[in-house]
Amino acid sequence: MTKSLSEPPRGYLTPRWATLALLPHIQHLVTVLEPAAGRGGIVRVLKENGIKVEPFDVYTYQDEEITVNRRNFFSQRWDSKYSKLRMNIKAGDGGIICSPPLHLIDRFIKKALSMTEHHGTVAMWLPNSIDTQYRYHEFFCCPAFYKKVIPVRRLALGNDETELKSWFIWRHGYGGDPHVFYEIILVA
Repeated sequence: MTKSLSEPPRGYLTPRWATLALLPHIQHLVTVLEPAAGRGGIVRVLKENGIKVEPFDVYTYQDEEITVNRRNFFSQRWDSKYSKLRMNIKAGDGGIICSPPLHLIDRFIKKALSMTEHHGTVAMWLPNSIDTQYRYHEFFCCPAFYKKVIPVRRLALGNDETELKSWFIWRHGYGGDPHVFYEIILVA
């Protein structure tokens, strides 16, 4: 049985509060590519906060707020249509932000880091412990690895909740020691 690639599955949607926790760490970004946009969870929050987003996925999705075009991150040519994004990356205020499928994490990180080489920012919503796994060691030992942001959702009753995921951020040209942040998000 062949699956249709016309619409994204109803799977995981990055929580709104998790993307809100990323915002203080990417204030310098003007334009972002979101290559695993799905139903637009990350896209909505970024757009609401003034960041221009180019969303796409291997699926097409559209609602009244966003349109996600069908495009493959790994086979797409990036030199013509996305030349403006490339210009923003070279200026340091462009980047790539996404929550990649778990089975493609290493390919997404490699591609994003190569597209933003020397300039730009990459932020990925990944499993919390990925930075301790030897398979991914090269990504967290490179000089561009900037910080890990662990969102904590503080509920009105005083209880804290965390996802089993965190934001991992690479900034080309950084070169210092990585930082770990716990970002508290208040939820009514």
